Amino acid sequence: MRTRISIVGRINNKNSGYAYIMMLVMMASIGLTASVLGVIIFSRDVRIEKEKELLFRGMAYVTAIKSYNLASKGKKEFPARLEDLLNDPRFPEKHHIRKLYKDPITGGDWTLILGPNEVICGVASSSKMKPVKQKYFPPQLTGFEAAKHYSDWIFICK
Repeated sequence: MRTRISIVGRINNKNSGYAYIMMLVMMASIGLTASVLGVIIFSRDVRIEKEKELLFRGMAYVTAIKSYNLASKGKKEFPARLEDLLNDPRFPEKHHIRKLYKDPITGGDWTLILGPNEVICGVASSSKMKPVKQKYFPPQLTGFEAAKHYSDWIFICK
């Protein structure tokens, strides 16, 4: 088989374009792999941020419930509704929480942890997703280390 060289100096044969096409296919697959990895890393980072927000909001509710409980003179009381933490019906000027937060994992309402007489003594997420964070919780949340789901992270006023 003879190869001919044209005037411009290129080799004209049947195999001359395959290397270029293979290089394009390889570059496209590398780009696709990199973008998929970027999405995976980004979604994990978003989940970690939502997890941090869940811890913050859950602890805000615990603090608010404790504040509600301590505000009552004599017999300790718990709120009947989350709205009572925002506007205490017993003391119109008293606010135990700045605003009512949504569950950051689900974006919906919290699962309420009810005590005797159907009063609220805590909150929990309703998500069945596995938490990313598995250890190094604050001392008041050490029970979270054994949690298999976010719904096992129960923020309760003790």
